[in-house]
Amino acid sequence: MFLTNQRKWISVSTINISQAQIPEGESEWVEIDVGVDSDLSTVTLHLYVINGEREGPTLWLQGGIHGNEQGGSLAVRDLALELDPSEISGAVIALPVSNPSGFANKRRGSQINHVGPRDVNSLFPGDPDGTFPERLADEIFSLIRSHADAVINAHSADGETIMHTEFAYVPMSDTTTDERTSKLGSASGITHLVELDTTEMSGWMTAELVERGIPSIIVESGSGTHVYEWAYETYRRSIQNVARHLDILDGKPEETDSSQTVYSDLVFLNAGEGGFVETFVRGGDEVESGESLAEITDLKGRQRELITSPCDGTVFAIRSFPTARPGDLVIEMAPAPTPTDDAE
Repeated sequence: MFLTNQRKWISVSTINISQAQIPEGESEWVEIDVGVDSDLSTVTLHLYVINGEREGPTLWLQGGIHGNEQGGSLAVRDLALELDPSEISGAVIALPVSNPSGFANKRRGSQINHVGPRDVNSLFPGDPDGTFPERLADEIFSLIRSHADAVINAHSADGETIMHTEFAYVPMSDTTTDERTSKLGSASGITHLVELDTTEMSGWMTAELVERGIPSIIVESGSGTHVYEWAYETYRRSIQNVARHLDILDGKPEETDSSQTVYSDLVFLNAGEGGFVETFVRGGDEVESGESLAEITDLKGRQRELITSPCDGTVFAIRSFPTARPGDLVIEMAPAPTPTDDAE
């Protein structure tokens, strides 16, 4: 059983969130106000709660913590709206947009902060008395810890890069949560799994949840500027697979055509010079150490920089924007893949 040696399932009868009460066998949108902006407008989180007719665990689905990564938000919303409470054991709680101001402005971080960090996903578990992004992180974190038994957080590449493949972050913490978190990654069916120690992900929502006993993974695919059908289906398939793994939905996780690959690190290759960018690879390509991955040229067509692979590995994301400034991401890749066939 998924929740062995863990707290009792939360969704045993009526779900109480904020002032809302959602009985067994019903679904409802719940609005939670998390603050007031300087123009006196209220910042609101919109949750869709589907409470099944039978007892079981609660799966929390989330998108849009980075406001410029919007494809996952659409998939989370669509899938949640399709769920029928009569076909669910346990519950599903969907938060399609978890960073409202960033989402509205198509910006990575919260736009309601001018002092300190804006990236909400680096500020967990949050601070109820801190800056607005810290307060938002605290509100979301508190909701998850009160109501969820497992979490899927949908991300994508940002507006200047594209991920032609798929991968999932699987935080590992040397705790009893690791096995359950690893099984979420395997059950998702995602081709590439990146297992990182939670100490390398300090402040990330998924890592902080795993540290506190709640299995959580990040699913990444596509781009922030366009909802590609293949990326949209990646989110849907992985969420449905995890829900089946948890016995929230009937059936078994969909079998994948190929074995999953587990990585233990990521490498980010940034531009050292500004100029026009031409990439020679795409997401999913396997590359060798020293292989040319991208070139940066100046206005007169002269090469400013040749970016090569520092190791054998697999490319995840490439720069899609035609230019780069010094420090901009050009290639994201993972070194030294280790095959595994333990997907369940």
